[in-house]
Amino acid sequence: MGLSGGTADKAGNRYEDWWTALKVADLLRGEASRIRLEPVGQAGEGIEFQLVAKGETWCDQVKDVPSRGPWTLRSAAALLQAVASHLAAGRKVRLVLSTGSPALRDLADRARAAVTLAEFEEILTGPQGNDFTALCGV
Repeated sequence: MGLSGGTADKAGNRYEDWWTALKVADLLRGEASRIRLEPVGQAGEGIEFQLVAKGETWCDQVKDVPSRGPWTLRSAAALLQAVASHLAAGRKVRLVLSTGSPALRDLADRARAAVTLAEFEEILTGPQGNDFTALCGV
């Protein structure tokens, strides 16, 4: 598990900077048409930048906090809540996390495997159903 504080904060900033550099490279290659770093006001709430690629606006939130270990559904839900206005506006949101969220990944894998909401709900275990209900609350 990593350390928290000064060094970890610098590493987190470096992680965010490297991701931003990769997206600027997309812009230079013509794979994206615009990038807005840390937009002001509501446009920048909960995100590091907006990227327009293939006619879609992506809002990227980048986090490097290995000291916390894997993301719990509660902490992932807090991230989703921070970007809820972007989702409501029809923008795509990309959460770029240095450590995964096994519980969220499992729900996403099951959602991709299902054709309908009813089918998805049918393949959830009891705890996963509770997790899904909690995420829907966000």
